[in-house]
Amino acid sequence: MTGTLGHEIDKSVTNALQIRYTLIDDGVSLRFEWQQPAAAAVFRRGNAVWIIFDQPQKLDFSDFQAENWPVVTAIAQQPSRSGTVLRLSVWAGFNPVVRRAGNSWIIDLRSQAQRPDAPVEAVVRAEGSNASLVYPVLEPTGPISMTDPDAGDVLIAVPVPQVGQGVGQTSDYPDFRTLATAQGLVFRPVADQLVIRSKPAQVEVAAPGGLSLSSEADRQAQRRGLRQSGGLFKLADWQGPSNLDFTQRRQAFQSAITAAPEPERPNARLDLAKFYFASGMAAETLGVLDVIEHDSPTLGEEPTVRALRGAAEELTQRPDAARADLGGRDLDDRPDARAVAGDAGRRFGRWPGAQAAWNKGKDALKAYPPVLRRKIALKLGEALFRAGQKDDADALAAQVLTDDPTRGERDLATVLQGRIAAERGDIKKAMTLWQDVAGSPEADLGRAQAAYALTVTKSEVTHEMSRPDAIAALDRLRFVWRGDDYEALVLRKLADLYIADNDYHSGFDILRKLIQSFPDTPAAREAADKMQQYFVDLFLGKSAESVPPLSALALYDDFKELTPPGPPGDAIIRKLADRLVSVDLLDRAAALLENQVKTRLTGTDQARVAAQLALVRLFDHKPDDAIAALDIPVAGDIPPELQRQRAELRARAQSELAKPDAALKTLIGDDSSDADRLRADIYWRSHNWEAVAALLQKNLKQPAADNTVDAETSGAVINIATALVLGNDRAGLDQLRQKYAAAMDKTQFKDDFRILAGNVAGGGNFRTVADKVAQIGDLQSFMTAYRQRLAQDKLSAIN
Repeated sequence: MTGTLGHEIDKSVTNALQIRYTLIDDGVSLRFEWQQPAAAAVFRRGNAVWIIFDQPQKLDFSDFQAENWPVVTAIAQQPSRSGTVLRLSVWAGFNPVVRRAGNSWIIDLRSQAQRPDAPVEAVVRAEGSNASLVYPVLEPTGPISMTDPDAGDVLIAVPVPQVGQGVGQTSDYPDFRTLATAQGLVFRPVADQLVIRSKPAQVEVAAPGGLSLSSEADRQAQRRGLRQSGGLFKLADWQGPSNLDFTQRRQAFQSAITAAPEPERPNARLDLAKFYFASGMAAETLGVLDVIEHDSPTLGEEPTVRALRGAAEELTQRPDAARADLGGRDLDDRPDARAVAGDAGRRFGRWPGAQAAWNKGKDALKAYPPVLRRKIALKLGEALFRAGQKDDADALAAQVLTDDPTRGERDLATVLQGRIAAERGDIKKAMTLWQDVAGSPEADLGRAQAAYALTVTKSEVTHEMSRPDAIAALDRLRFVWRGDDYEALVLRKLADLYIADNDYHSGFDILRKLIQSFPDTPAAREAADKMQQYFVDLFLGKSAESVPPLSALALYDDFKELTPPGPPGDAIIRKLADRLVSVDLLDRAAALLENQVKTRLTGTDQARVAAQLALVRLFDHKPDDAIAALDIPVAGDIPPELQRQRAELRARAQSELAKPDAALKTLIGDDSSDADRLRADIYWRSHNWEAVAALLQKNLKQPAADNTVDAETSGAVINIATALVLGNDRAGLDQLRQKYAAAMDKTQFKDDFRILAGNVAGGGNFRTVADKVAQIGDLQSFMTAYRQRLAQDKLSAIN
C-alpha cells in the first residue's frame, strides 16, 4: 500500500512537500522527497515521534486517515518559521529508524528500540569556571524550537545532515536535558538563559557564567556506584517499611499520592508502582505507570521507569512492549533490566540473546523478592534451555525448587528438569518426573506441560502410543490450558500429527486457529509459513495425485487464501483444474480458471489460460461464456500459434450460436488441419454437404498396402459417404467406393459403408443410415480432436 500524504495547514499551497508512505513488514515507512539537501532531527518522546527539518515547508497530508493506517494514529504539522516540524502519534513500541537516499529522508517506524547509527557523546569544555558541553556533529543547522502539547514544555532541536548522528540515551544536567534521538540533537532547557550554538563541526551548549556540571570522573564514579549497588531495581527499598503488613504499606503509598502537591504527584505515583512491582503485582504496576505516562510523558522516558514498565510487561505476557522498553542502550549496563530482557528475548525466539542477557543479569536476580525471583527464574530457565545452556537451566530449576515455591512453580520447575533429562538422553528419568507432575491435584500449567511431554515422548520416542491415540490425547490437552505459549505448542504439534495422518482439513483448521489465537507472534508466523508449505505440497508434491479430486477441491475452497503468489500458485490452480476436467467437473474448473485469468495473470499467460477457459466452457455447452473468456482484455503481444487457437475457439462458439457466416469469417487465413475440421463442422451443421465432402477429403489418408485404414480415417470415410449421399453426389460416391470398399470391409463400419456406398437411389436403407448420421447435427470433429488430446495430456497442455 503506497500513497501520498496531503496537508491540512494551507490548502492554497501548490508546491507542498511530497510525503510518500509505504506499509512494510513490521511497520510504516515515510519518505520526504526534498528538492535540495536538508538536515533532520528525529526522535520519540512519550506517545509521539517528532520529525524536524531545517527548511520551512508546508506539508500535504489531506489523504491521511488514521483508521486505514497501522502504527500511526494521528499526524500534524506544527507552525515554525525556521523549519518544518511534524508530530506523529505512534503505537507504543514502534520507533524511528532513519535512512537517506540522495535528497530524500526515509523514516521507518518499526517495532524495535530507537538508537542512532553513529551515537554522539558530549564533551565537557572548561575554561576556568566557565564550563560548556560540546557535541561533535558535522554541519549542524540552527536550533529550531517547538512546544510539546503533551508535556507543555519547550524543546530545541538541532537538525544535522549526516545520517545516523544522534544521541544514544537521555541525559540530565542541572541546566538542561539531552533527549535520546535517532537523528540530530534535541534539548529541553531548564535554565532560562541556556545558549545553544551551531558551529561547522559541533553544537555547543552553554550558559552565562558556565553550566553547572559534575566532572567526568564524578559521573563515571556515579555510574560505577549504580552498577555496584544493584542497578535500577532497588527492590528492598521499594517494598516499604518492613514493620507494616502489605495492606498498611499499600495504603501508605496511596495516601502519599493524595497528600503530595501537584508537581510531586507523579513521583509519588511512581513509588506506588515500584511497591506493586516489588510485591509481584505486575498488572497493577502497569496501571499506575499508564497514569504517569499520560500525565507526565517526560518521566516515562526515565531509564528506571522504562525498565520497570518493561519488566511488568514481560511478566504480564506482553513481549512486544517489553522488548521495546528494555531494548535501549541506556539499559545495557543495568544487570537487573538485562535479566528481564533475557526473558523478553525468549518470547521472540532469540535464545542466544537471552543467554547473553542472563550472563549480565544473573547476580542481580538474587536481590529480587522471592515471588519475582521464582517467576523470572522459571522463564529464564526456559530461555537458557532453548539456548543450549542445559546446566544453567538445570541450576535455575533447582533454585526454584529450594526457594519455597508454590505447587504450580514446583510443577513447572520439575517439567523443565524432565525436559533437560530427556535432552541428555535419560528418557526414563524424564518420564518419571513428568508422571509425578501429571498426577498433580493442581489443574495448572505444569500439569498440562507434563501431559504434553509424556504424550509426545510416548508417540515419537518410545512408540507406546499410536498416532490416532496421540491425536486424541493432544486434542483433549488443548482445552486444559489456554492463551499462552503452551496452547500454541499443543496446537502446532496436533496439526503436524493430523497432516502426517493425511487429515489435511483438520490439520489446516488447527493451524488457522493457532494463527487467529496468537496473531503477530513468532508461533503464528511459523504456523502460517508451515501451513502454506503443507498446502503447496498437497497440490504439487509427490503424493498430490493420491488425494481424490473432490477432496482436493474441498480443501482448496476452504483454504484458498493459502494459494501463494506467482508461479507456484498458478501451478496449483492449473493442476487442480486439470484434475477437475478429468472427472467432468467442468463448471468448477471454469470458475478456477476464470479467477486466475482475471486476478493473477497478465500477458501471454493470461491469453493462454483464457483459451483453456474457453475450451472448458465449450465442453460444458456454454458458447456465450466461451466468447466472454476470449473477450477478456490481454495486454502485450500474443504468439501467432496462440492467436490461431483463440480464433478457432471463438469460431467454434460462434458456430454453436448459429452464426456460421461469422464463424467462417473468423477462420479466414487459417489453413491448419484444426481449422479445416472446424469448417467441416460448420458446413455439416448448415447442411452444406458438398463443402463437407470436399473438406473431409482434403487430407484423407490413402489405404495402406495391405488395404487397411486407421480408426480416424475409417470414421472420416463414413462421414464423407454420408455427405455425398445427402448431397446426391453419385460420381463422388462411386470414386469413394472404388478406393475404400476393400479397406472399409475390415472396419467396424463395414455394413454401414456397404449400404451408403452401394446405393445412390432414394428409398433404400442407405437413406436411413445417412439420416441417422446426419441427425447428430454436428460432425464434432474439431471438439473430438481436443477430447483426444485431453485423454492423453492435461487441459493445461493444450497450449
